[in-house]
Amino acid sequence: MEMDFVPNFIYKSQSGEISNIKSSILSQNDISFISYNNSINIWDFRSSTLLKSITNKKHSVSCFNISEKYLFVGFWNGLIKIYKNDFEYEKILKYRNHTKRIISIKEENNFIISASSDGLVYKYDLELEKSSKIFQTSPIDVFDTKNDLVVVGTGDCTFTMLKDEKEHSIILDNRLKFLSILDDNNFLFVFRDNNIQIYDLKQDKFKECKKFKKIKSVKRVADLLYILSDKKFYIFEIKNTKNGYILVDQNSLDCKSNVIDFSKINQEFFFITKDNSYIKNKLEIGYHKENIINLEKDENERICSFSKDKLIIWNVTEDKFVFYNQILVSEGKSLCIFNECYVIAERDRILFVNINDLKIKKIIEIEENGNNNIFISKSQNSENFLNNKKEELCDDFLAIAINSKVDFLDKNFDVFDTLELEDYVSCLKIFNEFIFIGLLNSKVYIYDKNKDLYKTLYGHALPVINIDVTDKLIYTIGADKMLKIWGLDFGDCRKSIIVNNSANIQVINDEMFIFGGSTLKYFKGFKIYHEKKYFDCTRVLLDKNFLVGANDNILRYFHVDKYELEKLDEDSEDSAMLETNSVSITNTSKYEEFLDLLEETNLSNFKINEKFNRLVQEIGLGVLNSFIVLLNSTQIFSLIDLLEYCENTIVASRIFNTVAEIHKDQIIGNKKCNEIRKILLEKMKSIRDKLGKNTYKMILRTGMQFPEF
Repeated sequence: MEMDFVPNFIYKSQSGEISNIKSSILSQNDISFISYNNSINIWDFRSSTLLKSITNKKHSVSCFNISEKYLFVGFWNGLIKIYKNDFEYEKILKYRNHTKRIISIKEENNFIISASSDGLVYKYDLELEKSSKIFQTSPIDVFDTKNDLVVVGTGDCTFTMLKDEKEHSIILDNRLKFLSILDDNNFLFVFRDNNIQIYDLKQDKFKECKKFKKIKSVKRVADLLYILSDKKFYIFEIKNTKNGYILVDQNSLDCKSNVIDFSKINQEFFFITKDNSYIKNKLEIGYHKENIINLEKDENERICSFSKDKLIIWNVTEDKFVFYNQILVSEGKSLCIFNECYVIAERDRILFVNINDLKIKKIIEIEENGNNNIFISKSQNSENFLNNKKEELCDDFLAIAINSKVDFLDKNFDVFDTLELEDYVSCLKIFNEFIFIGLLNSKVYIYDKNKDLYKTLYGHALPVINIDVTDKLIYTIGADKMLKIWGLDFGDCRKSIIVNNSANIQVINDEMFIFGGSTLKYFKGFKIYHEKKYFDCTRVLLDKNFLVGANDNILRYFHVDKYELEKLDEDSEDSAMLETNSVSITNTSKYEEFLDLLEETNLSNFKINEKFNRLVQEIGLGVLNSFIVLLNSTQIFSLIDLLEYCENTIVASRIFNTVAEIHKDQIIGNKKCNEIRKILLEKMKSIRDKLGKNTYKMILRTGMQFPEF
């Protein structure tokens, strides 16, 4: 898709998201509000219609609440936004009293009371538009308020209540997951070890109520307590008896293990899952569960998003994606649109589905069992090629690569030729009169129309995963996160560019191309021309009127502005930099991800270690050190616990030294810190001994002496 100007892409909407593992849901009347990363999506589940999406460019939603008049949204950076609770959801106010994640927002008598992990509880007067601090404590986990009573549970296992400017605190055995005021003297506690107790302030006693293996979500509505466990949903009545408050079993429902939150609309329960779906009447409805691996535009001008679990077909209407239909697939591998058919590669077969009636026209079974490498591409020609070689053109054809063999199919989907290769295919592209094939040996082989080898491209450290071609240049993206630009005539590498997690590029014209990631980068020639912030799409599809971006299982729609792009600094409604404790954090998304990881105490050791190692690799120890400066006491000890599962002893030791240097006063003498220090010292000693033995073996076996320093 070539353009003769520099397009400016304006964000308009996004689609395809319902819920993920961090989502929560609230309902009012027939409308449901679901948080999803940076957005609050407003749904009418009766018609499966997305009514509105409220999105923040930079910061993730940490909590939200609704009242008759307002929608309150709190963010990870301490920002609070208030919207009218009507069909327009107009933003009427934003303010920031807090410096860290908003834990809870409640409305009491035209006051907004907010609690944050910075340990502050603030009251905001909606009429006077003034804020006042109620009190300050340790980092807050949970919060509730009723009339003039405010209660919090903090990260240091403390329960604190404030009434008439008088504080009362008690030490708990564990941190709280949920807290609710029953009356001025009785409080419902749900602990992080999934134990439920009722605390009587007058008698200073705890009453054991229930114990669960796992609690995912807890909500209280009037005298009913709803608890979502691993595969069960429980309803209890909170009853006040002469012997105090008790929980009375009312009902229980079976639910799927992937359910993460729930809501009730007109006596009917709705559940959302971590797999981007909702459950209504035991029927699960959703979009992509897996990440989108391909974007195409079909012959009916519809956008097709493809993942391992399904192909979804979208209409584009009024700058929005509107769901049209879907095709469920089993371990989808590749998608191509050829001769009015969706050509879909699954693990062990190729499907040819008519794009008009979605009926299967043909199935090709794959004889080889196992997890096959399958890639599909159709023949494409540039306008220049079509104009210059009209008489030499052959009919359009399709290429299907299965492991180390490429079959070529005609318009009737019959094989007319085959090409055997020396290794498994990693990507495939047909353009003009050439066939471009990337193999697992990290090379790209170029064949001419007679299937004779024309050129071989060397240079990637890992296999090539995407190829794009123009009349003069070849663009290859490798698993090594490098984009290499080659001359087609001589196969010379003219430029190498780091693309990080970008999956593909789109060529605007002979001089300019774009690729996505956390930002959208414009390159003119071989130099960066412009960088558009807050893009957050790793895969892109360019059309003359719009740009489609995909990230994970979400689609974003960007309209092509009628005015050409002007290279101006992009300012947004919020500051692009988070400033706390005189330290500047420019990578706020990774900072939020790091804090979120410290909160994920429910994950297995393997998952924690995997996520932590991935994060450290992405940001580096230098950036991580700037994050450590900002940690509070609870987060410090969560990080210390995390180091126990870090497989890289050297990295763990460097992080521990940084924590000890910056937060020495807080960790000195702590039993857990001393244990971790001892473990790390033993591991470092073991590494030193192994290094010494291997050094000796190298000297002994090779006769080489190392220089003395």
